[in-house]
Parts: sequence; structure tokens; C-alpha cells
Amino acid sequence: MNQLRLSCPSWVIPGTYGENLAFLADKSAIHNVELLFFIYDDSVRQELDQDLGLIKNYKSRFTYTAHLPDKLSEDHQGLIEILLPLAEHFIVHPANPEEPQKVDELAGLLQAWRSQYGDLFLAENTKPRWLEAFLDRIPDMPLCMDTGHLGEAEQILAFWHSQRDRIREIHLHSTDVQAAKVDGRLPDHRPLRGDEAWLGPLLQGIIGHNHQILINLELFSWEEVAMSLETLKTFSI
Repeated sequence: MNQLRLSCPSWVIPGTYGENLAFLADKSAIHNVELLFFIYDDSVRQELDQDLGLIKNYKSRFTYTAHLPDKLSEDHQGLIEILLPLAEHFIVHPANPEEPQKVDELAGLLQAWRSQYGDLFLAENTKPRWLEAFLDRIPDMPLCMDTGHLGEAEQILAFWHSQRDRIREIHLHSTDVQAAKVDGRLPDHRPLRGDEAWLGPLLQGIIGHNHQILINLELFSWEEVAMSLETLKTFSI
């Protein structure tokens, strides 16, 4: 596990960005924090404004990445400019390919931002065919691989082998369909158990790769992040 550069979200306990960073400060296994902006409304804008000084202060402890809003627009350029001095890169979700105009609009927006800010935007695989439709517009876009969105071992390893040279971040988490039936949560974003058929081969591939890939344990409770950290310790990496 010492060879992996590990990250977790900025929401692992109920609280603000600053409260989560304070909680994570003594968790030595965590090197990076993914600042979450799935939405960016007035309340989130106010919280960021209040905690921005704290986020900057913790830059001596953490590196940062940022997850941009699910539905991007020109209105979010201000958020990007606030985060540019902090974030190494930004995660974006593709648009629905059944709405090709929205895919075109998103691609155009990101191409403009790439021209202005650099190659800082990573497209994440979300639903089937969404990423593929987006890459038709921007074939050289770097990627964020999400294991939970791929689901099956064959799909996870096939995605890794076909895309590994353009993957810069991996959202590493498991799935549990039976637990989802009981607790009503989504099947993905579940802690790593260690019995996943794909996990060992994927970790070996990451360690043997020619550039370091950020591994984000994208789980939204510290208990589940800690469980995943313990699982990673069981692998000889």
C-alpha cells in the first residue's frame, strides 16, 4: 500500500470542507483530498467561501483534486478559477448521448477550458456509452476510471487494459447488490472487501504502470474508507 498514492473525498464525516480536512489531518495513509462539488448552489458557494482559507492552509498537508458539478455550464468557470491554485485536476461527468446537443455543448465548453487552463480535466466513465460518446468529440481526453460504475470483473480489467495509458485517477470502490436491497443505497460506492476478482490484478497493474495514478477511495464515510485501507494492506504491493 505504501506504493499507492491514496485519496478520499472531502465528505467522510458530516460537516464542512474545513471540518473534514481537520478530521483527516492525522490519517497518514491519505495523501490527497477530492474536493466535492457535485452541485454548486448558493449554500455550497457560501461554504467554500467560508472555508477557502482553511483549505489553503491544509495544502501543506494534502494535495487536492476537485469533482466538478454533474451538469457543467459556463457558470462554473468561476469555481474553476477559485480552485486552480489548489487542484491538480478536475473530474467531469459526460452528458447523456441520447441528447447529442448537450454532448456537443459540453465538449465545446471543455475544449475552451482546456485551451485556457491546460490539460486539467478528466472524463469519468459513468453510465454505459456515455464516455464513449464524449470521447468521439474529444478523443485525447484523459480519464478517471471508476470501478463501481464498471461493475463486473471482466469489464473493470478490460477497461484498465484498454485505457491505462490515459487514466490519471481511479475511483476505487466495490459493489454490493444484496446490501443495496437492504439499505436502499446504490450498489456501488461500497468498501473494498478483498474478495473482488479484479482487485489484485488491477492493483498489480497500477503498481507496474509507468506513471503514478491517483487512487481515490470514493466512499462517503470514514468507516468505509478505513475498511478499504485495511483491505489494501492485505495485498503484497
